[in-house]
Amino acid sequence: MKYSFLILMVILNLMLFSCKKHVITPVSQLSLLPPATQTGANTFGCLTQGIAFIPKNGPMVPNGLDLLCGYSSNYFSIEAAADPGHGWLTQITIVTNSLPISQGHSYALQDIASGNAYALDALSYDNGISGTDYETSKTSTGMLTITKLDAVKHIISGTFYFNAVDDFADTIKITDGRFDLLYQ
Repeated sequence: MKYSFLILMVILNLMLFSCKKHVITPVSQLSLLPPATQTGANTFGCLTQGIAFIPKNGPMVPNGLDLLCGYSSNYFSIEAAADPGHGWLTQITIVTNSLPISQGHSYALQDIASGNAYALDALSYDNGISGTDYETSKTSTGMLTITKLDAVKHIISGTFYFNAVDDFADTIKITDGRFDLLYQ
């Protein structure tokens, strides 16, 4: 009996010390974004209030990703939408309004006036009711940097960040933005 108790204690100690703790490592939101490339990979991502935003389809965007890019000599725009399937759609838009862009240059994201670059983060509902629009302005600004502009391969890549405000003076913060797109 004495030996069986001792064997039982040894087995219990082995079981206790051999168990590994399963530690759940939190996922970095930044790691969920696509890499900042310059190959025309058709990627877009940013952190919205610290949460990863990546265009994706759903009931409001049923035909695939809503990621559009347009470029001409004095106009550039990106529209990226994410449909999480909860009856609302988030869309981030960056536009230069009569402002020529070039590789290696940065542009202040500010108000919607002609000759400026601006950004918008909009929330819409599937019943057609417009939600909240957060826009850059003269006081809530950001930066757009064009890291690649290839007119032969139709590639435009860059980075961005901005603060935007709604009609009630609530602010939203967009950081770590990057895109690598083929334009038309």
